[in-house]
Amino acid sequence: MHLARSRVFRFFVIVGAALAAGSCSKDDIPTTPPSPFLFTNVEVSKFVTPPATQRLTHGNSYVARFDVAYTLSPTDDAQRNNLQVLAVVNSYEANGTLTVIGSLAFTPPPLTAPGGVVSDSIGFTVPAAASFISVGARVVTRGSSITDGGKIGPYWSVQ
Repeated sequence: MHLARSRVFRFFVIVGAALAAGSCSKDDIPTTPPSPFLFTNVEVSKFVTPPATQRLTHGNSYVARFDVAYTLSPTDDAQRNNLQVLAVVNSYEANGTLTVIGSLAFTPPPLTAPGGVVSDSIGFTVPAAASFISVGARVVTRGSSITDGGKIGPYWSVQ
């Protein structure tokens, strides 16, 4: 008797799942919206070299390797020729002072998708007063200090 109930229950579960799957349409499944995107965004990868778990030493030189992914809003995409993706290495002191100790600027390629990934590296020397070092990125209008979509990525403590 117990075996018969279990088969009946399993049958109803299978039929219910099939009906539920059949009633879903493609429109019910969330997807990434088509480009152009609504806002400009920049992300710095979590995976960097040296590893973020490594402590850096004052006065030593390092090379930070990283990925920066960016997407441009329709407004920014329309003025792509005036934009750059800026990657920076920042030094933070205990008193809150921030100093840029390395940077690279990339121009988004013309007539391509409103997003992309830049992989590169920046060499830097750890200042004597640094408490920690981070990699950051932002979208910058050329010849101006106006920025959009800035993000701070991984960071290293300094000993």
